[in-house]
Amino acid sequence: MSRDSKGRFITGGNGGPGRPPGSRNRLAEDFLSALCADWYKHGPAAIAMVRVKNPTAYVRVVAGLIQRDQPNPATSYLDDYTDLELIASLKAEIVELERLHPEIAKTKPPKRPHEF
Repeated sequence: MSRDSKGRFITGGNGGPGRPPGSRNRLAEDFLSALCADWYKHGPAAIAMVRVKNPTAYVRVVAGLIQRDQPNPATSYLDDYTDLELIASLKAEIVELERLHPEIAKTKPPKRPHEF
């Protein structure tokens, strides 16, 4: 390892081999072992307590576990259609609803979407 006159590492110098990839130090291994043992003993009760006492934290944890790259099942089927295809489909649905329920056709739509 290359160092300057003050003992600092030189920028761009070889840092040495370091730990092998995937290895952990003893403290990290001990911590994870203790955490795992505690989880098996108290985990389900802790989850239930958080769900009851702090539902916001509970939902935040659950949401954090969901993979971000998963498609949203509520909207993913719409991604296969163009805007024009969606508009045509909606218009066809409106025509069918008006045919089945003539009273719908007699109602006047609002001037603007927010006016009811």
